[in-house]
Amino acid sequence: MRGSISTCYAKQGMSGDYVYALQVNILVCYAGTPAATYIKNSGGADGVYGAGTRDAFKWIQKNVWGLTGSNVDGVYGPYARDHMLFALWWHTNTVPTTTTGRCSRYDV
Repeated sequence: MRGSISTCYAKQGMSGDYVYALQVNILVCYAGTPAATYIKNSGGADGVYGAGTRDAFKWIQKNVWGLTGSNVDGVYGPYARDHMLFALWWHTNTVPTTTTGRCSRYDV
């Protein structure tokens, strides 16, 4: 079974379209932050949850959501799904590589 953004779990070593979607969302909705820089410097949105994606999530967890200690683990889980910003795109069923910059939280 393939994962999706709503699956609520992704970590270093995983790969797939859902990881690509997470990476694009970081590049779009956290543009200009160290999180986006971690993604860019590790090869961009490639669908591989490597060290750059992990470090991007750690930065978001600590600096955007204010998490501390063991909660800063670089893992995309249910808390991340409910708190991170996602790029909005209209009626395409595809992950954007660019966007107008509109972002929102996930709506279950």
